Amino acid sequence: MRAKGAAAAVSDIHSVSSVRGTRRTVTKSQINKLGDSLRAAGPPSEEDLARLQEFRATYDDPMATAQRLIQEALGIETTARLKTTNTIIEKLRRERTRLSEMQDIAGLRIVRDISLAEQDELVIGIEGLIPEAKTVDRRKRPSHGYRAVHVIAKIADRPVEIQIRTDMQDLWAQALERLADRAGREIRYGGIPEGCEALIETLLAAAREVALIEQQQAELRELTARLAAPAISAVGPLQLNRLRVRVGALRANLGERPVAVRRLLTELLGR
Repeated sequence: MRAKGAAAAVSDIHSVSSVRGTRRTVTKSQINKLGDSLRAAGPPSEEDLARLQEFRATYDDPMATAQRLIQEALGIETTARLKTTNTIIEKLRRERTRLSEMQDIAGLRIVRDISLAEQDELVIGIEGLIPEAKTVDRRKRPSHGYRAVHVIAKIADRPVEIQIRTDMQDLWAQALERLADRAGREIRYGGIPEGCEALIETLLAAAREVALIEQQQAELRELTARLAAPAISAVGPLQLNRLRVRVGALRANLGERPVAVRRLLTELLGR
């Protein structure tokens, strides 16, 4: 249940804007000029690193505000993180993103044992809480196997990326991170280091399996609820039988697959 309405949330966001207004103003062109300098080959200068650290610090208050709003309005705890200066520079050199347009410098993460429908409801709740939010659904278009929903919230002119994951989506993402820590971060972006081909294929197959399991679980929940609803009495016997057959087929098909894929991902995490 929400403890704070959207109007109060907007007020909180504006209050952060006024606080930011007391800091030294840096223009978009100055930010991008810094990004271009950091993108250049070779070690960055001490001056550029200091300016990047100062720019990075401007995300502290917006991120804390988003975290507080979600907790107060939705009763949901989030974990927070700021990209390190090294990962910001790596991204600038890996991609053509302008520094002023980088959307994931500040990030919140929500991980819950929920269905796809409940994940959708949570996304809608966050979208309604924070104005100017933009949603990226990585379930529909996975990124190298990664699936989740990201809500990009604009607070005090700073984007805060809010990741909403089911527990299985998160378990898969953790396994990917563990493999990337061991074999190379390029794995996160589609790279395949020598000697890791089999492990990466196993992980990608697990991503497809997680997606299929979650879709089948969603269909099973929907059909089970439909069969339990009072309106089912108006359904003809032939259609009723088809629904029951489909429910039985889904249950049989799912079987122990959720347990098996969790076990596989947990083993990959432990390697």
